[in-house]
Amino acid sequence: IGIIGNGYFGKKIYMTLKTNYDICFFTGHEMQGIRYDVEWVVIASSTTSHYEICKQFIKNKVNVFVEKPMTTSYEKSIELVSLAKHNNVNLYVDDIFVYNHEIRKLSSNDERIESAKFTWFKNGSFTDNIYNNLVYHDIYIALFLKIPLTGPVKFLLNHVHKKQFRIGNVEFEYDRLFTTGKIKRLLINKMEYDLNTSVNLLELMFGQVFNGEVDFDENIQRSLQTQQIIEQLKQNTPTVAIVGGGIFGVTAALELSKSGLRVELFEKKLNN
Repeated sequence: IGIIGNGYFGKKIYMTLKTNYDICFFTGHEMQGIRYDVEWVVIASSTTSHYEICKQFIKNKVNVFVEKPMTTSYEKSIELVSLAKHNNVNLYVDDIFVYNHEIRKLSSNDERIESAKFTWFKNGSFTDNIYNNLVYHDIYIALFLKIPLTGPVKFLLNHVHKKQFRIGNVEFEYDRLFTTGKIKRLLINKMEYDLNTSVNLLELMFGQVFNGEVDFDENIQRSLQTQQIIEQLKQNTPTVAIVGGGIFGVTAALELSKSGLRVELFEKKLNN
Protein backbone atom coordinates (compact mmCIF):
# COMPACT_ATOMS: atom_id res chain seq x y z
CA ILE A 1 0.00 0.00 0.00
CA GLY A 2 1.10 3.57 -0.71
CA ILE A 3 -0.46 6.59 1.02
CA ILE A 4 -0.46 10.14 -0.37
CA GLY A 5 -1.65 12.88 1.97
CA ASN A 6 -0.03 13.35 5.37
CA GLY A 7 -2.56 15.72 6.89
CA TYR A 8 -5.08 14.84 9.61
CA PHE A 9 -6.97 12.21 7.62
CA GLY A 10 -3.85 10.80 5.96
CA LYS A 11 -2.24 10.25 9.35
CA LYS A 12 -5.42 8.54 10.56
CA ILE A 13 -5.35 6.23 7.55
CA TYR A 14 -1.67 5.44 8.13
CA MET A 15 -2.29 4.54 11.79
CA THR A 16 -5.19 2.29 10.72
CA LEU A 17 -3.31 0.43 7.99
CA LYS A 18 0.25 0.14 9.30
CA THR A 19 -0.40 -2.93 11.48
CA ASN A 20 -1.91 -5.19 8.80
CA TYR A 21 -0.40 -3.89 5.54
CA ASP A 22 3.01 -3.16 4.08
CA ILE A 23 3.16 0.63 3.78
CA CYS A 24 5.66 1.28 0.98
CA PHE A 25 5.43 5.07 1.11
CA PHE A 26 3.58 7.74 3.10
CA THR A 27 4.02 11.21 1.68
CA GLY A 28 2.31 14.52 0.93
CA HIS A 29 1.09 15.85 -2.40
CA GLU A 30 4.70 16.45 -3.48
CA MET A 31 4.82 12.62 -3.72
CA GLN A 32 8.41 12.13 -2.61
CA GLY A 33 9.49 8.48 -2.63
CA ILE A 34 6.45 7.14 -4.50
CA ARG A 35 6.55 3.77 -6.27
CA TYR A 36 4.33 2.03 -8.78
CA ASP A 37 5.03 -1.55 -7.65
CA VAL A 38 2.24 -1.39 -5.04
CA GLU A 39 -1.16 -3.06 -5.18
CA TRP A 40 -3.08 -0.02 -3.93
CA VAL A 41 -2.49 3.68 -3.46
CA VAL A 42 -4.63 5.61 -0.99
CA ILE A 43 -5.02 9.28 -1.95
CA ALA A 44 -5.99 11.54 0.95
CA SER A 45 -4.44 14.78 -0.26
CA SER A 46 -6.40 17.96 -1.05
CA THR A 47 -9.39 17.63 -3.37
CA THR A 48 -7.74 19.87 -5.98
CA SER A 49 -4.83 17.40 -6.28
CA HIS A 50 -6.94 14.24 -6.69
CA TYR A 51 -7.36 14.34 -10.45
CA GLU A 52 -3.68 14.52 -11.44
CA ILE A 53 -2.50 12.08 -8.77
CA CYS A 54 -5.22 9.52 -9.53
CA LYS A 55 -4.52 9.75 -13.25
CA GLN A 56 -0.81 9.18 -12.70
CA PHE A 57 -1.32 5.97 -10.72
CA ILE A 58 -4.13 4.64 -12.91
CA LYS A 59 -1.90 5.03 -15.98
CA ASN A 60 0.71 2.96 -14.14
CA LYS A 61 -1.94 0.28 -13.47
CA VAL A 62 -2.14 0.77 -9.70
CA ASN A 63 -5.49 0.30 -7.94
CA VAL A 64 -6.67 3.62 -6.46
CA PHE A 65 -8.63 4.43 -3.30
CA VAL A 66 -9.38 8.16 -3.22
CA GLU A 67 -10.89 10.36 -0.53
CA LYS A 68 -14.20 11.96 -1.46
CA PRO A 69 -14.99 13.76 -3.69
CA MET A 70 -13.13 11.99 -6.48
CA THR A 71 -12.18 15.26 -8.19
CA THR A 72 -13.29 18.89 -8.28
CA SER A 73 -15.77 18.28 -11.11
CA TYR A 74 -18.11 15.61 -12.44
CA GLU A 75 -16.45 15.76 -15.87
CA LYS A 76 -12.98 15.06 -14.46
CA SER A 77 -14.38 12.18 -12.39
CA ILE A 78 -15.97 10.63 -15.48
CA GLU A 79 -12.59 10.85 -17.21
CA LEU A 80 -10.87 8.98 -14.35
CA VAL A 81 -13.55 6.28 -14.34
CA SER A 82 -13.05 5.71 -18.09
CA LEU A 83 -9.28 5.64 -17.66
CA ALA A 84 -9.53 3.07 -14.85
CA LYS A 85 -11.69 0.80 -17.01
CA HIS A 86 -9.28 1.16 -19.93
CA ASN A 87 -6.32 0.20 -17.72
CA ASN A 88 -8.26 -2.58 -15.95
CA VAL A 89 -7.62 -1.24 -12.43
CA ASN A 90 -9.98 -0.79 -9.49
CA LEU A 91 -11.06 2.71 -8.48
CA TYR A 92 -12.87 3.26 -5.19
CA VAL A 93 -14.14 6.48 -3.58
CA ASP A 94 -14.38 6.83 0.20
CA ASP A 95 -17.92 5.97 1.40
CA ILE A 96 -17.07 5.13 4.99
CA PHE A 97 -20.54 5.63 6.47
CA VAL A 98 -22.16 2.83 4.44
CA TYR A 99 -20.12 0.51 6.69
CA ASN A 100 -21.90 1.85 9.77
CA HIS A 101 -23.90 -0.88 11.53
CA GLU A 102 -27.09 1.20 11.65
CA ILE A 103 -26.87 2.03 7.93
CA ARG A 104 -26.31 -1.62 7.02
CA LYS A 105 -29.28 -2.62 9.17
CA LEU A 106 -31.47 -0.01 7.48
CA SER A 107 -30.39 -1.15 4.02
CA SER A 108 -31.60 -4.69 4.74
CA ASN A 109 -35.00 -3.43 5.94
CA ASP A 110 -37.78 -3.76 3.36
CA GLU A 111 -39.82 -0.93 4.94
CA ARG A 112 -40.48 1.89 2.47
CA ILE A 113 -38.75 5.12 3.48
CA GLU A 114 -41.32 7.92 3.21
CA SER A 115 -39.28 10.73 4.78
CA ALA A 116 -35.83 11.32 6.20
CA LYS A 117 -33.78 13.98 7.97
CA PHE A 118 -29.99 14.06 8.18
CA THR A 119 -28.46 16.12 11.01
CA TRP A 120 -24.75 16.71 11.48
CA PHE A 121 -23.40 19.19 14.02
CA LYS A 122 -19.64 19.31 14.63
CA ASN A 123 -16.92 21.87 15.15
CA GLY A 124 -14.69 21.73 12.10
CA SER A 125 -12.23 23.58 9.92
CA PHE A 126 -13.10 25.55 6.81
CA THR A 127 -10.29 24.20 4.62
CA ASP A 128 -12.94 22.68 2.37
CA ASN A 129 -16.51 23.77 1.72
CA ILE A 130 -19.35 22.30 3.74
CA TYR A 131 -20.74 20.41 0.74
CA ASN A 132 -17.56 18.41 0.12
CA ASN A 133 -16.82 18.04 3.82
CA LEU A 134 -20.18 17.01 5.32
CA VAL A 135 -23.09 17.04 2.87
CA TYR A 136 -21.35 14.63 0.47
CA HIS A 137 -21.46 11.84 3.07
CA ASP A 138 -25.19 12.19 3.69
CA ILE A 139 -26.03 12.27 -0.02
CA TYR A 140 -24.33 8.93 -0.68
CA ILE A 141 -25.95 7.46 2.45
CA ALA A 142 -29.35 8.47 1.07
CA LEU A 143 -28.51 6.92 -2.31
CA PHE A 144 -27.23 3.74 -0.62
CA LEU A 145 -30.52 3.45 1.28
CA LYS A 146 -32.45 4.21 -1.93
CA ILE A 147 -34.07 7.27 -0.38
CA PRO A 148 -35.50 9.25 -3.32
CA LEU A 149 -33.69 12.55 -3.81
CA THR A 150 -36.17 13.96 -6.28
CA GLY A 151 -37.87 17.29 -6.47
CA PRO A 152 -36.67 20.88 -6.15
CA VAL A 153 -34.05 22.04 -3.66
CA LYS A 154 -35.42 24.42 -1.03
CA PHE A 155 -33.00 26.20 1.30
CA LEU A 156 -34.36 27.02 4.76
CA LEU A 157 -31.02 28.41 5.99
CA ASN A 158 -27.99 29.10 3.84
CA HIS A 159 -24.99 30.41 5.80
CA VAL A 160 -21.28 29.62 5.48
CA HIS A 161 -21.17 27.48 8.62
CA LYS A 162 -24.84 26.52 8.98
CA LYS A 163 -27.16 25.14 6.31
CA GLN A 164 -30.61 23.64 6.25
CA PHE A 165 -32.30 22.53 3.04
CA ARG A 166 -34.72 20.04 1.53
CA ILE A 167 -34.52 17.85 -1.54
CA GLY A 168 -38.05 16.59 -2.05
CA ASN A 169 -39.07 14.95 1.23
CA VAL A 170 -35.52 14.67 2.55
CA GLU A 171 -34.18 17.34 4.92
CA PHE A 172 -30.53 18.11 5.67
CA GLU A 173 -29.24 20.26 8.54
CA TYR A 174 -25.61 21.19 9.35
CA ASP A 175 -23.71 23.34 11.84
CA ARG A 176 -19.90 23.50 11.65
CA LEU A 177 -19.48 25.80 14.65
CA PHE A 178 -21.19 23.44 17.10
CA THR A 179 -19.05 23.44 20.25
CA THR A 180 -20.77 20.93 22.56
CA GLY A 181 -19.64 17.59 21.21
CA LYS A 182 -20.69 16.03 17.91
CA ILE A 183 -24.14 15.04 16.67
CA LYS A 184 -24.72 12.88 13.62
CA ARG A 185 -28.27 11.60 13.40
CA LEU A 186 -30.60 10.15 10.83
CA LEU A 187 -34.37 10.32 11.28
CA ILE A 188 -36.29 7.85 9.11
CA ASN A 189 -40.04 7.31 9.31
CA LYS A 190 -39.97 9.01 12.75
CA MET A 191 -37.30 6.59 14.03
CA GLU A 192 -33.97 8.16 15.09
CA TYR A 193 -30.59 6.51 14.44
CA ASP A 194 -27.34 7.66 16.01
CA LEU A 195 -24.54 7.52 13.41
CA ASN A 196 -21.77 8.38 15.88
CA THR A 197 -19.84 5.19 16.45
CA SER A 198 -16.71 3.97 18.22
CA VAL A 199 -16.18 1.10 15.76
CA ASN A 200 -13.17 1.61 13.48
CA LEU A 201 -15.05 2.02 10.21
CA LEU A 202 -11.80 2.83 8.39
CA GLU A 203 -10.40 -0.60 9.20
CA LEU A 204 -13.65 -2.28 8.14
CA MET A 205 -13.88 -0.34 4.88
CA PHE A 206 -10.26 -0.82 3.81
CA GLY A 207 -10.35 -4.52 4.67
CA GLN A 208 -13.31 -5.13 2.37
CA VAL A 209 -12.00 -2.88 -0.42
CA PHE A 210 -8.49 -4.38 -0.49
CA ASN A 211 -9.91 -7.92 -0.37
CA GLY A 212 -12.24 -7.22 -3.29
CA GLU A 213 -15.36 -7.78 -1.17
CA VAL A 214 -17.12 -4.67 -2.51
CA ASP A 215 -19.03 -3.77 -5.65
CA PHE A 216 -16.63 -1.32 -7.31
CA ASP A 217 -19.07 -0.37 -10.07
CA GLU A 218 -21.81 0.41 -7.56
CA ASN A 219 -19.44 2.57 -5.53
CA ILE A 220 -18.39 4.53 -8.62
CA GLN A 221 -21.92 5.09 -9.86
CA ARG A 222 -23.06 6.24 -6.42
CA SER A 223 -20.03 8.55 -6.17
CA LEU A 224 -20.73 10.11 -9.56
CA GLN A 225 -24.40 10.62 -8.73
CA THR A 226 -23.45 12.18 -5.39
CA GLN A 227 -21.07 14.56 -7.11
CA GLN A 228 -23.78 15.62 -9.57
CA ILE A 229 -26.15 16.45 -6.70
CA ILE A 230 -23.42 18.31 -4.80
CA GLU A 231 -22.65 20.42 -7.87
CA GLN A 232 -26.34 21.33 -8.11
CA LEU A 233 -26.38 22.34 -4.43
CA LYS A 234 -23.29 24.51 -4.87
CA GLN A 235 -25.24 26.70 -7.29
CA ASN A 236 -27.04 28.00 -4.19
CA THR A 237 -23.80 29.10 -2.55
CA PRO A 238 -24.11 32.57 -0.94
CA THR A 239 -22.28 35.50 -2.50
CA VAL A 240 -20.08 37.64 -0.25
CA ALA A 241 -19.15 41.23 -1.11
CA ILE A 242 -15.84 42.54 0.24
CA VAL A 243 -15.39 46.29 0.12
CA GLY A 244 -11.72 47.28 0.03
CA GLY A 245 -9.00 45.71 -2.10
CA GLY A 246 -6.11 46.21 0.30
CA ILE A 247 -4.05 43.42 1.85
CA PHE A 248 -6.80 42.48 4.31
CA GLY A 249 -9.58 42.60 1.69
CA VAL A 250 -7.63 40.50 -0.80
CA THR A 251 -6.62 37.97 1.89
CA ALA A 252 -10.22 37.71 3.12
CA ALA A 253 -11.41 37.17 -0.45
CA LEU A 254 -8.88 34.39 -1.02
CA GLU A 255 -9.69 32.63 2.26
CA LEU A 256 -13.46 32.85 1.81
CA SER A 257 -13.25 31.58 -1.77
CA LYS A 258 -11.45 28.45 -0.50
CA SER A 259 -14.58 27.50 1.43
CA GLY A 260 -16.61 27.53 -1.77
CA LEU A 261 -18.20 30.97 -1.44
CA ARG A 262 -18.75 33.25 -4.40
CA VAL A 263 -16.71 36.34 -3.58
CA GLU A 264 -16.94 39.78 -5.17
CA LEU A 265 -14.18 42.25 -4.30
CA PHE A 266 -14.82 46.01 -4.61
CA GLU A 267 -12.07 48.62 -4.65
CA LYS A 268 -12.87 52.32 -5.20
CA LYS A 269 -9.61 52.99 -7.06
CA LEU A 270 -10.64 50.62 -9.85
CA ASN A 271 -13.01 51.71 -12.59
CA ASN A 272 -15.04 48.43 -12.43
